[in-house]
Amino acid sequence: MKVSVVMPTYNGERFLREQLDSIVRQSRCIDELLVGDDASDDGTVAVVEAFAATAAFNVHITRNDKNRGLTGNLNDLLRHATGEVILFSDQDDVWLDHHVERLVAPLEADPRVGLVQGNSTFVAADLEPRGHTLWEVTGLSRGHLRRMNRAWPFPEAVRHRVVAGHAMAIRDRVRDAAVPLARGWMYDQWVMLIAAAVGRIVYVEEPVTLHRQHEHQTNKSRRRTLTERAKGVPVVPTDRFEEQVQQWGDLVARLEALGERVSDPADAIRRGQNRIELLRARRAMRDRPAGRFLRIASQLVSGRYHRVGRGWLTVARDLRG
Repeated sequence: MKVSVVMPTYNGERFLREQLDSIVRQSRCIDELLVGDDASDDGTVAVVEAFAATAAFNVHITRNDKNRGLTGNLNDLLRHATGEVILFSDQDDVWLDHHVERLVAPLEADPRVGLVQGNSTFVAADLEPRGHTLWEVTGLSRGHLRRMNRAWPFPEAVRHRVVAGHAMAIRDRVRDAAVPLARGWMYDQWVMLIAAAVGRIVYVEEPVTLHRQHEHQTNKSRRRTLTERAKGVPVVPTDRFEEQVQQWGDLVARLEALGERVSDPADAIRRGQNRIELLRARRAMRDRPAGRFLRIASQLVSGRYHRVGRGWLTVARDLRG
């Protein structure tokens, strides 16, 4: 199977060469690397050009004249990837030598698999381990793994998505269904949901990536307990519910457009619509706090908290107001 890697970059000069070199060291060689630079004003492009001059595989470099954002940048990269399998690369990580081999193997073994999600070890800027992995940070459970490994993983993906693009591989048919990536969604969340709708998903427990955490990142992760996830998360702003309604509306529209490519289109669309109804009910709790407990009870009776939400964790957040 031909393997493509897409790498969006922006002012990544500091750590970029380490990641590029780790791609070269893979036990399974890739076939092409597509780099999309989003108007960097440092030496990022020069680093990629120097690397491309000696790389054993094709390196395609695109430089945007103005910053298009991650979604726009990735849309272009994904459209131009020619591999049957596509991997996503952060600019500041380091891939372990078996990264490509471990993520591609399940796709080669089973044509029904559309996405493979690996694990990663979180490290500091100097690559010193921080003592936890992606699965530990996200609270991934054996029950979640079991439900995601079913022939129809979409119901679980709607409830809870443990996904990170930096350790993910997809089949080209998932790319075709997911592009254009929807605005407002984190790209890996969107791709996971589309993949769960059109095929099977496999998780690889072994870490395949050293995921670097450093001062220039806006989204750092640490391990949290269930209590912290319920109580320590800031109250969701009211307008954020409206944004999420729009996002899930975009997903439902995409599922409708995909039609029979979705394994169970009626069920997928119904679950998406139920998620929207739950979001609207939660928004109403903020607008009219006096009726919060009745609305929570109503959503519990309807089953939406557990069918399309995080169950009691979502209930606990709504009780906080």
